[in-house]
Amino acid sequence: MGLGWGGSPIGRASTPMGESALVEALTLWPKLAEYAGLSEYEAKIYLCLLGLGCSGARRISALTGVPRTKIYTALRRLIEMGLIREMPGNPSLFAPTPPNEAFGALLSVARRRVEDFSTLLTMLMGIYQASRELHHPLRGEFWYIDGGDEIMLRCRELLRHSRYSLLILAGGLSLSLLFNDAHRELDELYERGVEVKIFSPLHPEMNHLARELSYLFEVRRMPLDVSILLLISDGGRLLLAGVEASGHRGRLVEAIYSEDQLLIRLLSRLLEGAEVETQLLESWES
Repeated sequence: MGLGWGGSPIGRASTPMGESALVEALTLWPKLAEYAGLSEYEAKIYLCLLGLGCSGARRISALTGVPRTKIYTALRRLIEMGLIREMPGNPSLFAPTPPNEAFGALLSVARRRVEDFSTLLTMLMGIYQASRELHHPLRGEFWYIDGGDEIMLRCRELLRHSRYSLLILAGGLSLSLLFNDAHRELDELYERGVEVKIFSPLHPEMNHLARELSYLFEVRRMPLDVSILLLISDGGRLLLAGVEASGHRGRLVEAIYSEDQLLIRLLSRLLEGAEVETQLLESWES
């Protein structure tokens, strides 16, 4: 003899499932109670009947540990819920409704609730995104580029893919570096008819590099010599690199690439402001 729920004896040949299998099935009661809205006693009784096939109240009580004073109340509720049925006799026997029939409607309701909640979640995300666009700063996307050779490779690619316009902001070191390492791409820009505008502190009348570039492109003088190289291609792609002195020439040390339209617009406005300042400076000097 083994022990069932509440220490009640279980005959080894008395259950079709076998003692150990029935005990294991009864451990499922918490999940069944949670998902099906049953009490502990009701869940244990249903699981017990699944293992037995059919049984009387006294045997169910012994196997599940449900007190005899509570067993009939729980059985009546299960009958009302359609989870078990009573077979007349003396004593009465009880049998379970197959799980797919017993809980099929409940599962359908649960699936509909999941679908409805998924639809609601989509609507809430739409409201959230609209709110962020109206009231919160937007996060841009940038790519960090390290290493002088890699940065120059990206600069040359940007020049090659420019189709309509190219804005260049370069200090003395960075303009010389760009000209030496990307002179072929600069020539191709001129051949393709790309509108190139260069902002640099180098004066075309006093610097041979600025003078040579001015034969091909519009070169605008700016009063500050900045240690950066800024390229804006077709108003939609941007590369901003830092430059530092290295011997007799500069070298690119770090850069970012972005297609963030807000950043490009802001920097383009900065260059427009620099162009106005340059025009005023040239007017004053003349």
